[in-house]
Amino acid sequence: MSIAIKTITSVSIYCFIIFVSYHLMKNNERTNKQGKLPIMCITIVSLLCSFLNRYLSHGRAITGGDRANYLYDFEGRLTGFLGFDTYLRITHYFTEDFNLVLYTTTFICCTIMLISYWYSDDSKSPIVLILFCTPFVLNTFVNLKQCFACAFASIMFATISKPKNVKHDLICVLCIVFACLFHTTGYLLIPIFLILRFNKTINFKIAVISIISIALFLQPVMLFIASHAASLLPNLSNKLNEYFMEESIRETDGSTIAFIKGTPFYIATILGLFRRGAYKKCDEKYDMYLLILCIGSVTYACSLISYWLIRLISILYFPVSIAIYKVISLERNPKNRLLENIIVVGGLAFFTIRSLALNILNYGGY
Repeated sequence: MSIAIKTITSVSIYCFIIFVSYHLMKNNERTNKQGKLPIMCITIVSLLCSFLNRYLSHGRAITGGDRANYLYDFEGRLTGFLGFDTYLRITHYFTEDFNLVLYTTTFICCTIMLISYWYSDDSKSPIVLILFCTPFVLNTFVNLKQCFACAFASIMFATISKPKNVKHDLICVLCIVFACLFHTTGYLLIPIFLILRFNKTINFKIAVISIISIALFLQPVMLFIASHAASLLPNLSNKLNEYFMEESIRETDGSTIAFIKGTPFYIATILGLFRRGAYKKCDEKYDMYLLILCIGSVTYACSLISYWLIRLISILYFPVSIAIYKVISLERNPKNRLLENIIVVGGLAFFTIRSLALNILNYGGY
């Protein structure tokens, strides 16, 4: 099969997945009045995502990149992350075929994400469409450790949407712990949870200014955290040093392309901030999700410093999808709403499909 045909076929399959996932959830939203878990819908969508992973991986030997590292981990090398190492041990007990582990990972993480969507008090079918326009699904093909952290993060964000009580706080804390057991980006959930948990007592403008200030002095702030976390959280400390030491900054130069990929985030954030005065009266959670959108936009902007910071965005795809939906859906003018969907959601889809196509054109798949 030629690369061109494989690219067109893969993009078509992915667009079909977006279409099916949206319409299945929309139909469930209309017919499932009792709010039962749509097991069949979730299973179908997750299987389709696993099938795409299978199609993109078929006939390709694992010779390098992240998948090669995970293959070595699967064969017995420890990563230092208890959750991921345990997962590999369990899967290795059932199969010695690493490709099956790849497909299973996609299925599990997509299933958890969709269950989180169903569990959230802010679930609306357009959010699924927006979520699948982000690179979340594609990340499950290569970023095996982080996609589990993202999946647990989605449960945390879904729980935060519910009334505040001890039970929900405990679920959030457990999700953070599990996320940290799989990937260092899980530690990002600690300050985010605290900010969102007490968002009503924190001045919104001060919170935004603080986020921007940290971004302006990102390197010294991260190195300060790394130096003080070395004894207690060695994985976090090592990763921060890897990304923010002077030598690392030079090796992972900021990426203009990564910065441009954040354009849909920037536009949605500007729209959200511009309309905040009117919209926060319509939705009591508006400020909470707008704050998440601000964090995502600032992090994308920081990719000009180091390309690897784009990896931090992955953990926010679920709540950012909700935030984008809220910002656009509250627009009363239908023409403006359509234009914003085309620019913001269409922009997310464009960059995700572009990434999919480039991986096939440059490497033959994943």
